[in-house]
Amino acid sequence: MDDILVTLPEDVSVAFDQHGRKFCSIVLRFWFLSTSEGPDDPKARILKVAPREDGAPQRKVATAVFEFHGELLKGTSPDWTVTTVWHWHWNQAE
Repeated sequence: MDDILVTLPEDVSVAFDQHGRKFCSIVLRFWFLSTSEGPDDPKARILKVAPREDGAPQRKVATAVFEFHGELLKGTSPDWTVTTVWHWHWNQAE
C-alpha cells in the first residue's frame, strides 16, 4: 500500500437488470513502485524515479489494472468481486 503512487479510474459503468437491480463495474489502474524487473510500460515513462542512495535495489514505476464488479444495494456496504487483474510478469530483483 505504501508504494502506490496513483490510483486512476479508467472506466466506471452502471447497468440495470429487468428487476431494477443496479450493478457497477469499475476498472482501476494502480501506479506503484517496484524492485521487480519487467518490460517497460510506455504509460509509466511520464513518471521518473530518483536513484537510491541507501544501497537498496532500484525501484521503478509499474502498473496493474484491476476490474471490480458489484451490485449496488441501498443501505448496505457493497461487496466487490475482482473479476480481472492485469499486470506485467515481473521477476523479483536480486
